[in-house]
Amino acid sequence: MTAATDMQSLFVADKKLGELEALFACEISDDDDFYDVLAYNLTRLEPRYFLDKLGSYQGPRLRGAVFGLGHSADRSHEQKAALAALLYHPEPLIVGEAIDALRRSEHLDLWQQVGTLIGHAAAPVRGAAARFARKALLPEEAFLVLTGLLDDADPLVRQNAIDELAELGNRRAIDAIRRFLQDPDEDVRLAAASAINALSSQP
Repeated sequence: MTAATDMQSLFVADKKLGELEALFACEISDDDDFYDVLAYNLTRLEPRYFLDKLGSYQGPRLRGAVFGLGHSADRSHEQKAALAALLYHPEPLIVGEAIDALRRSEHLDLWQQVGTLIGHAAAPVRGAAARFARKALLPEEAFLVLTGLLDDADPLVRQNAIDELAELGNRRAIDAIRRFLQDPDEDVRLAAASAINALSSQP
């Protein structure tokens, strides 16, 4: 099942704009995907839906709205500016979501701003910056940034760096990744094994 299929789940498949709006207004505290699914479908119906509404949301609802904007067909200057402003939001999860939304929207010219977040205190932000780097930079520059993140103290960031090195497709990364087969974190070990397998098949 594709990510798009997941986002078009059955509980919203036949909903109109007003019904989706009403659901998005509901208070849900125990479902991380609830607002993402709704926001994705709202922006499919109305690509600019969240542009003037971000200031009225907070917490998971704001994160969902940013997720929706990042999947919107609208790639306007206004959309770019709205997402870029969130790079300075006090909540790390919002900053990370904004970075991912900018990456999905191909606003890769914002690397200068995103690149400063490689050293952010929060792991989700550093991980999102790693994903952005792989798409925004020339391959050799991305390689240097990503290998530099392999020694991050947080396993989430190490895993992200390994995954992005695998996507980069440079076989030189194998030597840098091999030691993570013994990482204390299981997800990092699995990412390292998968990356080495993928890179080994590269010409």
